[in-house]
Amino acid sequence: TQSRKVAAFYLTCITMGLGMSLVDSFLFLFLTQKLSSSLFVCGISVVVTVSFEIPLFMISHRLLTTFGVVYLILIAQSAYAVRVIGYTLVNKAWLILALEPLHGVTYACMKTAQVHFTATEISRPGLESTAQGLTTVTSALGTIAGQWLGGWIMQTYGPTTLYRGAGLIVFTSSLLLVASHICSPSPAASSR
Repeated sequence: TQSRKVAAFYLTCITMGLGMSLVDSFLFLFLTQKLSSSLFVCGISVVVTVSFEIPLFMISHRLLTTFGVVYLILIAQSAYAVRVIGYTLVNKAWLILALEPLHGVTYACMKTAQVHFTATEISRPGLESTAQGLTTVTSALGTIAGQWLGGWIMQTYGPTTLYRGAGLIVFTSSLLLVASHICSPSPAASSR
């Protein structure tokens, strides 16, 4: 049903907010403390992430029409999982630069899908801005959870557990979204 699709969508928003907050808040600590990274590598990593999201936003409409919302979220969250699990497999800080382009895939695909799904599947005419605000708040709940739990997990269990667990949680939520859409076809699809 539509309510399952919307619930699964909001779950992906929460888990993506959680996951992104773990990278935003704890990546540089991981790089400098565990991998003895220079601040230069930390700074370059940000340049790499942004450099890859801009061109993807430029072709976001084409991505949306090619893959659709659900598979765009699956691509975004899969890229996130590969990226953060990859962090735990490198032994030199500069090697994360090879993983950072995946941020562009994650961010551009997820934001494009979130805005489109919210505008076309959730909001009612005239309430599009309110619906976008609700989606933003939902993502922010994940960010808050990531900040709170992430610091504790990193300190208690270490960055390997933090990033591998986050990758698994984020990827699993995207599979639940795909399943909700497969098990509940849209009215247009069922009438064909």
